[in-house]
Amino acid sequence: MVKKLLATYIIFIVLPLTTVSAISFVLFKTNMEQQISSSMERTMTLLHREVDQYFRQFLDLSESIMLQRNLLDIIHQINLKQNVQTNGFESYQQASEINVYITFQLLNKFREIAAVNLYTKSGELFHARRSGAILDKALLKSYQEQLLESGKQWIFLLDERSGNAIYLIRRINEPFTGKYIALLTLEIHLDSLRQKIVSALLPNQHLVLLGNPDLIVYDPADIWRRAPVHHPGKDVTSLDINGPEGRTLVTFATAPASEWSVVSYMAYSSLSHYVTRISVPILIVSAICILLSIFSAGVIANRIVRPIRAIRNAMRKLAAGNFKIEIPVMGKDEVADLSRGFNQMSRQLADTINQMYVVELAQRNAELRALQAQIDPHFLYNTLDAIRMVAEMEEIG
Repeated sequence: MVKKLLATYIIFIVLPLTTVSAISFVLFKTNMEQQISSSMERTMTLLHREVDQYFRQFLDLSESIMLQRNLLDIIHQINLKQNVQTNGFESYQQASEINVYITFQLLNKFREIAAVNLYTKSGELFHARRSGAILDKALLKSYQEQLLESGKQWIFLLDERSGNAIYLIRRINEPFTGKYIALLTLEIHLDSLRQKIVSALLPNQHLVLLGNPDLIVYDPADIWRRAPVHHPGKDVTSLDINGPEGRTLVTFATAPASEWSVVSYMAYSSLSHYVTRISVPILIVSAICILLSIFSAGVIANRIVRPIRAIRNAMRKLAAGNFKIEIPVMGKDEVADLSRGFNQMSRQLADTINQMYVVELAQRNAELRALQAQIDPHFLYNTLDAIRMVAEMEEIG
């Protein structure tokens, strides 16, 4: 009976609770993934704005040279080689004005700017640097060709030598004709930008910063080359892909007016790791509680069944003729009432049997006495008759 009670407890209580707990865990995990996806989209949107503003400030700074009419005239004169060959002092003065401008108005504006180069159409180079080597004219000429071929006002190129800097290359035009007269390059170090990116990342989260599909500005895990993602056509969206670490949540953030894109990679196994850190203690505590509840149910069932077994054994003894059997009464529950009733029944049954035995014995004694009363007169008569006959026979003899 204990086994049946335990089986009933497990089937109707433990199993439903375990099933509900498992379903709740799956729903919790799914809901957490959705919340993380939404949170990741908001985070990547904010990070994209910071990245866009970060590079926008350098674009605005480089564009400020277009407002320097005197400086543009000097560059134009240098391209025409006017006053350069005929007047050395004036040429020196023009070069000084350019160097002062690119040093104090460009280089010293931001700590991230490591170098400024002004390369004219005629091949003259003006530069200002904080440290490092000077770019040679051949490299600047190749940058000039790339810019002119792109048809854009500016382009960004990654420093292939160090990988820690990016070049903003801007085209300088004449104010009215719009003709190309010079090339302005800003060498921008990315340390502060990378610190911002790292501070916004979660553990085991990888982030890629793209200037365009061909310009990978930041990708320390080299994950973009292993698992590239096509532009989804939205400002920010989340995708599920099979990445190098399995099922991965990819969040892509961009903007129509921005040439920068921020792509986040977060493996669901990493998310499950945090869920596991929460769920394992819960599962352990739940398993302990279930085992304790089963053990407690067994103890309680045994306490319930033990008096019932005692009543069953007492009934068997009572059926065998032992009317003096009594069950120990413990507690005040229904089983105790049943034990009291059994004890009372057995006592009453014993009393009834004793009374019936006494009545039957008395009845038998009465019948015996009645029989004796009937037998005694005949026995006396026969005895006297026998004596009479013996006397008569003696007289005759």
